[in-house]
Amino acid sequence: MSRLISVFFIVNANQKIGVGHLKRCMLLADEFTKYSIPSTFMSFELSKTAHSLLKEKKYPTVIYEDISQFKENSIHQLPNRDSLIIVDTDEAYLYTLDFQQLILNTANKLMYISIKNDVKYYAHYFLNQNVMALSEAYDTSTYTIKLLGPSYFILDEAFKAIVPNQFVERKKKNLLISFGSSDPQKNTIKIISLLHLFQHYFNKIRIVVGGLNPELETIQNHPFVIENKELVEVYYNTNDMYGLMRDTDVAFTSMGLAFWELTLHKIPCLVLSGSIREKSQIDYFCEHNYSHFIGNFDDELWKEQWGKNIFQYFNSQIELNIDELYKKVNVNGKTKVVERIIETY
Repeated sequence: MSRLISVFFIVNANQKIGVGHLKRCMLLADEFTKYSIPSTFMSFELSKTAHSLLKEKKYPTVIYEDISQFKENSIHQLPNRDSLIIVDTDEAYLYTLDFQQLILNTANKLMYISIKNDVKYYAHYFLNQNVMALSEAYDTSTYTIKLLGPSYFILDEAFKAIVPNQFVERKKKNLLISFGSSDPQKNTIKIISLLHLFQHYFNKIRIVVGGLNPELETIQNHPFVIENKELVEVYYNTNDMYGLMRDTDVAFTSMGLAFWELTLHKIPCLVLSGSIREKSQIDYFCEHNYSHFIGNFDDELWKEQWGKNIFQYFNSQIELNIDELYKKVNVNGKTKVVERIIETY
C-alpha cells in the first residue's frame, strides 16, 4: 500500500471569485502539515492579495499566466507518484475526462472539492461539505470515497471558540451586512440603497467590506451612509468579525464562509446569492427554513423583490430553524477529512 507523501492544490482566488476556496485549501494544508505531509499550490487566477496569503504561510506556489499555460505545463510539474492532487475551483476544463485521465495515468490520486453534480467523477475522493450534499446523487466511480455533509466542514480553529449568541429581546435589532471578501455582484451597494425603507427596524447597521472589494469608497460615500452616521458603521477588511457578530441580532449575507460563522453564532441570516452556483444552495436552505430568502444577484426587478422579502421577514416575525442547522456543523471537520484520506490512501 502506497503512502501519501505530498499534496498539490489547484485553486484560484481573485476579486471575481473571492478567496474562500483558497482559505479552505490552506486550512487543509495546515492540517496535512501536522502529519509531516507538505503542500504545494498551483493557480492560473491568483490576485496579489491572495498570493500574499500563501507567502505568509510559506507554501510553495506555482502561478500560471492563464488556463492555456496551465494546460501546457502543469502536468509536467506534478510528481510521478504518491501525491494527492486536490481541485477546488469551478474551471470547466478541470472536470473533463481528459484532465482527470491525465492525473489517473500517473501514480497519484485525485480529489475534488465541489458542489457540482452534473459531471462524472473518476477521482479517488470527492468532498462536498454542504448540508444539501446529503440528499443529492453524484456520478462517481465505484472506488470514489465520498465525504459528504457538514460533518466534513473545513473550518478555521477559531470556529471552535465560537459561543452562540444569547438571544436578547429588543425592539430594534443590530444588523450585520457581509457579502464576502470581494462581492463581485455589488450586493452590498444594492442592499445599502434599500436600507432607508426599513432603517426603523435597526438600532445599529454594521457594513463589512472585504479586502478584495474595490467598492469601499463608493460604500463609504453612499448618501445613506453619510446621512446616518450614528446608525451606520463601515468596517474594511476587519480582523474582528467575531466581535461584530457577538453584537448582532440578524444578518444580510450570501452563502460563503460568513454564513457559517453566523450560523455558529446562531444569528438569523437573510440571504442573497452571490453567484449562479449559490442559487441551488439558497433554494435548499430556504426550503428547510435554515435561512430567509432575499433574492438572487441577477434579479431584474431586484429593488421590488428584495424589499418585499425583507419586509416579509420583519413584519411576519419568521422563526428560522437555526438550532437544527447548528447541530449539523462539525467544527473538527478538516481533521476528519485529512484523517480519512491518510487512512485510505
